[in-house]
Amino acid sequence: MLQEEVWRAGGPRQDRMLAYFEQALASGKPKAVRAVEEVLWPLFARRWLDPTPLAVYLPQLRELSRTSSSPFDLANGWTAEVALWNMSHSERQRAYSEVLSTGKPNDELRLAWNGAAGRALLEHMDALLPEIEGLIEKPPPSPNASASASYLRVVLVPLAHGRSGNWVEAYVRLIRERLDEQQNQPDLDPNSLGNRLIREALLELVHADKKGLLTRLKDLWRSIPNEEVATPEKRREYAAYAARGFRDPDYPRNGPPAEDLVRAIRSLGDPSFQEKNSNHAELLKSTKKRLVEAGWLRSIEELR
Repeated sequence: MLQEEVWRAGGPRQDRMLAYFEQALASGKPKAVRAVEEVLWPLFARRWLDPTPLAVYLPQLRELSRTSSSPFDLANGWTAEVALWNMSHSERQRAYSEVLSTGKPNDELRLAWNGAAGRALLEHMDALLPEIEGLIEKPPPSPNASASASYLRVVLVPLAHGRSGNWVEAYVRLIRERLDEQQNQPDLDPNSLGNRLIREALLELVHADKKGLLTRLKDLWRSIPNEEVATPEKRREYAAYAARGFRDPDYPRNGPPAEDLVRAIRSLGDPSFQEKNSNHAELLKSTKKRLVEAGWLRSIEELR
């Protein structure tokens, strides 16, 4: 459900994300709160969501962490997020640059080199790109240093280079290139670097409300092969079901890039795209109902 807001054209609504957070906290279930927090942190890092209204619940988060058997410190990180939010663009850029140039963490802002590099690129501080590229060639010793450097090198740095010109065209080209690489060998790992690049590019296009890309995104989606309907006979069989209204006109495509393209297409102007094949609306309603029944949320009506 939270992803419906993350993938909303123009960006997530502050009041809706606050409502999800308040309901998760009111459930008294640390796992519910943690699930919402994991969606919120990237939105804070992108400057797509203000953490300040949510941070007023810091005392409750501390108390829930103290009294529960949860391994999560639900209050961890909020103070730093609010501090970063309240800094000016130039102040944050200086803070990121200092961590990048020295390799030393900023404990007050909870910034290690990889976090500073990632946030700088997510905020489009592309002036720091030379520093970041130099650092990832020989990253400071740290946990997961190699994985962090690979993510920056393969996902965020290409997007930053794309922003040096017509960023929309560059992003579409990068998506197409990654899809071309999967033509003969689909990548079913949603967290692979290639699929993460596709997702990051699509998220930014949706956030920028690029509705003019709708047709092109559909073409990209249609370029994804589906072996289940590879033969003319299978396609005729599918078309017969579609003609009777049982299926969508386009046969489905599978894999993480297809799923993310469908999210983007729905957000940018065709909310019923692949609805019959995915049963998206009914699944969303069912998910809300189960969460309410489990006590994780209070009311379906409040979450419409």
